[in-house]
Amino acid sequence: MPIDRWPESFTSLVALGESITSGSSASSYEKSWPPLLADAIGQVQSQPVRLVNPSVGGNVISPKVGAYARSARPATNEHMTEIIDAQPDLLIVSAGLNDARSGTPTHLFRNELIALIESIRVHCDPLIVLLGPYFIVNFDIGGELFGQATPTTLAAYNQAIEEIAGDIGCLFCDIYAAYGEASWALHTDGLHPNDLGHRLVANTIFQTLAQHCSGLSLELPRWEPA
Repeated sequence: MPIDRWPESFTSLVALGESITSGSSASSYEKSWPPLLADAIGQVQSQPVRLVNPSVGGNVISPKVGAYARSARPATNEHMTEIIDAQPDLLIVSAGLNDARSGTPTHLFRNELIALIESIRVHCDPLIVLLGPYFIVNFDIGGELFGQATPTTLAAYNQAIEEIAGDIGCLFCDIYAAYGEASWALHTDGLHPNDLGHRLVANTIFQTLAQHCSGLSLELPRWEPA
């Protein structure tokens, strides 16, 4: 029997991540995973969930990592103002892919991700879902800065993020496994998901929420008699 992690409806969703979370390579932003997820949540609630997405392509977890000086800004943990202002009850954090690709040691990434979650919880108490790294096939894209990952690196990051989620009370989504190594869910660059891949990511996160959040079922008894 799974633990019910959220017995209420969701009102505010923050999607925090990198280029994929910002909608990169979807044919339109509406077909990227954050709005698709928000729509799926709204479909089973009596009210829509407000989506806030401050994600930035090409960023890393923190100014403390070596790639920060050459990465896009702000880093993941420099979005505190947007997160606090949104007061989310659901926070999806997609971090790790660019750090894995830029050579950030897993122990440093782990420390920075935990510090981010702890800082957020000082100001609000959302249900937090941590995403593992995405499935990719092009490990050379990004050149010297972002061309350092291997399948082994991504597996190590995936395990680290799953362990972090268990240690600090977050849900975990194994996005890499969800792809099933289906390369046709990727954009032609071999890194970002296409529309199908974004849909797959949204569905995977929604499945995780549905399995752990009874609040998503609150409206169903009212609709079922009809």
